[in-house]
Amino acid sequence: SMFKSTPAPAPVVHNINLALSGSPQPNKYVKLDYGIRLNVKDGRSNTNIVQKYDASATVLPRTNVNPTVMEFVPESMRRYMRTMGFGLDADVQTDYMMQVTVKEFHVDYLSGIGWNGTVYMNIEVYNHDRELVYPSVVVSGRATQQGSSTNFDYATHAINQAYFNA
Repeated sequence: SMFKSTPAPAPVVHNINLALSGSPQPNKYVKLDYGIRLNVKDGRSNTNIVQKYDASATVLPRTNVNPTVMEFVPESMRRYMRTMGFGLDADVQTDYMMQVTVKEFHVDYLSGIGWNGTVYMNIEVYNHDRELVYPSVVVSGRATQQGSSTNFDYATHAINQAYFNA
């Protein structure tokens, strides 16, 4: 026919690649006489990586987070703690258990500020008798990166720095 239908352009999907943006002090805790097990839970009420985006009043950009937040956090945290010298997953009978609950993990675009990464996690430590030995603390990290609302390299840098700060 005369009228060819052209498909609507596919929406752009922006990649945010999560990575640890720094290294801890190696072997800082290498002499502890107990190990620690790590348990990471998702306690986010909003799991979107971008929650505020005031470059557009109507739509949040589509994003692909690689790896997912809940794949990334436990794996990177274990690697970080191993580097620091913690014995991980050594012995259930003697180990302490560190319970980490991810409360917020997002990067937002705010006009006049730029990309703003926010990470909040609750941390509690229990002994092998399941007694709380280190009361619940909130660790938080923020990072801001000025730059274009369409450049997700800035967003990636901001969220990775916020996580590392936490």
